[in-house]
Amino acid sequence: MVVAVGLAVAGIVVAEFIGATTLPGLALSLLLPGPIIFGLIALGPWLARRPKPTALRLGTGPAFVAPPEYPLLGAMAAQQLTFTVFMANLQLRVLEPDEGAPPLALLMVSLLLMVSLFGLSLLWVVAVFRDGIRLELRPESLVVVTLLGRQEVPWEAIAVGPPPRPSTWDASPVGIGRQDLVRTTGLIKVFPQVLLPLDQLGVQPAFLTNAINHYLLHPEYRAGIGTPEEHDRLQRAMAVYGG
Repeated sequence: MVVAVGLAVAGIVVAEFIGATTLPGLALSLLLPGPIIFGLIALGPWLARRPKPTALRLGTGPAFVAPPEYPLLGAMAAQQLTFTVFMANLQLRVLEPDEGAPPLALLMVSLLLMVSLFGLSLLWVVAVFRDGIRLELRPESLVVVTLLGRQEVPWEAIAVGPPPRPSTWDASPVGIGRQDLVRTTGLIKVFPQVLLPLDQLGVQPAFLTNAINHYLLHPEYRAGIGTPEEHDRLQRAMAVYGG
């Protein structure tokens, strides 16, 4: 992430030094971010499909936690930051006054665009360094945390668990039977469906969905979630599922 953004910024700095209006300067400042962005986009599917651990992390609360897939989120954050740097540089060139100040409306649109891009970039950086995308299995509920907010789904609110063999690249749905029990915070309130961001989590998707379905079928084990003993028992149970 740091390398990608650093290259984009370095291109702008060098372009200013050799002459921003010259052909080499324009190529460095405007064309260099392109290959970086497209390279990071191409890297995403490979990172999402590479082998992942078949174990959940012991969390506080108590909880079992599926943490973010840090390399994938890092690549996505770098992609967003590099694009933001590119757009900021482009906006400065467009707004550079040649014959007087640019129109106020253009300034307002540019400012709104840049604030939005920087805000989205900040969300991705927070997701990388503060586990802003994760899944928690708790004794009383399933907690889904994404960039858009947090959904806390009591086990008794779930009517149908996620597919046991989900796609690696897609979010996996959870069927809700009691929507009134689901507690939601953030922008995710406008999306009533509960989706598991399996591609962005650092646990094998089949293992994770099998673990959720296991606790749906065996509520007697939920009280032990978050303890080392239950963690070991779950690992043995998942070996039977093949997840």
